[in-house]
Amino acid sequence: MLTFSGEISGETSGWVKAGGSPFVNGRDDLFHYGTSPVKNGQYVALGLLAFAFFGLTNSNFGPVSVVTEVGFGWESAGRPLLFLESFMDAPAGMFPYGIPGAVFFDLPSMPILNV
Repeated sequence: MLTFSGEISGETSGWVKAGGSPFVNGRDDLFHYGTSPVKNGQYVALGLLAFAFFGLTNSNFGPVSVVTEVGFGWESAGRPLLFLESFMDAPAGMFPYGIPGAVFFDLPSMPILNV
């Protein structure tokens, strides 16, 4: 029998940036959840977690489209990890220093279930 136990919040305040760096026309970022809300015998119901988000960022050349791919996983201590890889829709080399800051979106809350 599955019972609801809690949730991993989709609010940005629950996620801590663990690292990140720009590359030409984009950037990579890694976040982990502040504390592990999942105990032994519990599971997170991911459902349909969006794989990619589409948005705009401002630049010296005006608005530029950005696609952010999302990867979800777990670190060895059991905390949820979130990997974001963002790409700008711009000619190769137009932004040689990449995106200077993290591109971050609110996520849907994910239920934690007891088994």
